[in-house]
Amino acid sequence: MKREGSPGSYTYPPYSFKSPGTCVKGTYYWGGGPFQNGTTALNMSWHKGFDPKVLGGIDIGSPHINPERDRPLNKSPKRTYYVNASKRLAELIDMIYEWYPDDTVAVVSHSQGTMVAALAMLYVERVPDTLFLCNSPYCFEDKVIDGVTMGNEAPTARSRVRTFFNILDLFKASQSDSARKTTEKQLEGVGGWLNIRTQERTDGQAASTAGEADGPGNDPASSTECEPGARMKWSPSVPTEQPVPGQEDHRNHGRLFVYCSPHDRVMGSTPLKSIGWKGVDYWLPDPNTPQGKVEPFKKYAGVLFQRQFMRAYPVGGTPDQGDGPGTPRHPNDGRPLWIPPSPKVAGLIDEMASIGKDEKIYVNGPRVPDPMSADLMYDFNEDLDPDPNKREKLSETKDFKYYKELLYEKLKWVDDEPNPYDKRPRRRRQTDAEIKHELDTTDAIPTNHSTIFSYRRGELAKRILAYDLPIGRADSFSNRRFWKQLIKQADWLEPGSDAAYEKGGDFKADPPPPGVDPETRKVAQEDIERVRRLYGLSRPEFDREA
Repeated sequence: MKREGSPGSYTYPPYSFKSPGTCVKGTYYWGGGPFQNGTTALNMSWHKGFDPKVLGGIDIGSPHINPERDRPLNKSPKRTYYVNASKRLAELIDMIYEWYPDDTVAVVSHSQGTMVAALAMLYVERVPDTLFLCNSPYCFEDKVIDGVTMGNEAPTARSRVRTFFNILDLFKASQSDSARKTTEKQLEGVGGWLNIRTQERTDGQAASTAGEADGPGNDPASSTECEPGARMKWSPSVPTEQPVPGQEDHRNHGRLFVYCSPHDRVMGSTPLKSIGWKGVDYWLPDPNTPQGKVEPFKKYAGVLFQRQFMRAYPVGGTPDQGDGPGTPRHPNDGRPLWIPPSPKVAGLIDEMASIGKDEKIYVNGPRVPDPMSADLMYDFNEDLDPDPNKREKLSETKDFKYYKELLYEKLKWVDDEPNPYDKRPRRRRQTDAEIKHELDTTDAIPTNHSTIFSYRRGELAKRILAYDLPIGRADSFSNRRFWKQLIKQADWLEPGSDAAYEKGGDFKADPPPPGVDPETRKVAQEDIERVRRLYGLSRPEFDREA
């Protein structure tokens, strides 16, 4: 994953144990690795890396096919570095529980990090109390793009569902441990203050339906600004949500939350359409019954929760009631779904997937004390600045320095001066000056891939995520020496923290853990042929009839 020409120094942020280190020399990397090397299923982490030359050598990374210049589709390394990252995360979780078994641990993951976190759940000795999968690339469908790039090694839909259910089973089993962590003694001194005026809007009688705006148009005063007597101390018995039968206390232990957004231009691309864009479907393929369906939210009631973050639509209100999806997926504000409009792949096909105006999603995340109203969510979909002179250009983005050199592998063909002898038109590759001009003048399109956490300076994290977190002790944080060691171990660039990385080359991953279902297209086809032979259906006459 080393990149020649990548930045050679780094300034550490305040939350790093190396802060205030400035201009620290080293080899640094872009996010979680090459964008195109992401995975849509956990068993893909053992597969070779992305290769843009498919379908008989066609380069789908060509700028004449791929319209996203800030997402160059170059050849990538073997994906086993994700396995290494998952094991590292698992070791951190295990270390906390080894020293502080009564601590409450939540893992909040985003984008490809959700795949690392999900895989880590199958390596840990004990799963954390809650897992959040935000804007995740996880898919339950057998993807065409995976078949094109992986052939018969592509995971099947049944494999994807089985693996996801295996993870949910672990969280379901862990709920038996939550009562021990949320006793009155354990929670002594834990939690903050609630705004009583906000709290009064949260009982079942005053709750609005998911389709109505929740709360006033203006933000209520925060709990720290309330007059004396307007606050109440939190406890797990405070009725701040519409409870799951049998789980009336607000604890959030043993839960898995999926956060999705229909405006995510990364997860909503036509080849992907992952759960980070459309959420977990109300019906999924039954992994044990051919052509059968299963309802995951019923199968894992009290374990699997989902929220959608969409412009001009409230978040954190009363969850869907009854059977089936009840929350719209398409904004009803008169504006098109994709802002800015979707570019065209090869100039012909929309890069972004479409959503029918009547489509719905099942949202069962519990009502929060202070929901975001439709008015407050009106600008959730980040757009280009209306003033063209104020728009950020590709060469001005913070990630440009990391992928700049990759673009020189993806030069466009441009018109050249006609042949001086016969006046025939000629074509040539872009020059360095021409590609620089292109990047200096091309608008950087907002991806809306991180707006759940960045919108209104983290307001959604304060109102929604903070409420979904499990509440409990964090005694490990009071041990500063232990906490510092934990942070050091989490830094994979810290000398001595990752022997596999320091050794260099492809990470040699062990076989997948038992929870990762191994079924691929090849395995599924072999099973079909085995059944055909068993019943005498592989004779030529049957093949011709079929």
